[in-house]
This record gives sequence, structure tokens and C-alpha cells, in this order.
Amino acid sequence: LESRTERLAECGAMIEKDLQLVGISAVEDRLQEGVPTAIARLKDAGIRLWVLTGDKTETAVDIAYSCNLFSQGMELIFLTNSADVAAASERLATAEKSIKEDS
Repeated sequence: LESRTERLAECGAMIEKDLQLVGISAVEDRLQEGVPTAIARLKDAGIRLWVLTGDKTETAVDIAYSCNLFSQGMELIFLTNSADVAAASERLATAEKSIKEDS
């Protein structure tokens, strides 16, 4: 496309006319340089890595793939939305049993 930047600006000006903004939020967390390589090296050294986050599950998984913590074909086990410590412990024990059965 010729003059793409200018044409996009023109389209934006047409669409954004007479809008009343109620709220806007945009966050993009970028990995620090070297994080994917460092994580790959830790994994190659046989060090176990866990993901513990307050993010939505989908966000955490996307980040884990982007930094080489997760790889395609890897089995992922999710322990989410436990009501209390006892429920979380039970889910963790079930996951551990599943892992041992698959080994």
C-alpha cells in the first residue's frame, strides 16, 4: 500500500470523530532481553521451573510460551480456582498422581 501511514491516520480521524471516551487502558509487558535464553539454559540444566501468577491463565500460558518456559507438546497441568488450602492441596495431589501414572 502506498501512503499507508497517511491513509491509516485519515481513517482514524474519520472513525474517532465526536467520541466520548469513558476509559482506556493498554498494557504490554515485554520480557527483558535474555529471559527466553536464560530459561532455556535453566531447563537444559535440569532445573524445574514453575509458573505462579496472578494473571489470567491464558495470559500466563502465553507468557510462558514466549519465554521458552513451555514448549509445544508439553503437558500442562492447571491448578486454578481452589476455594481454600485444602482444595488446592487435593488438586495438587491429584495432579501429582496423574504425573506419576504417566511416567
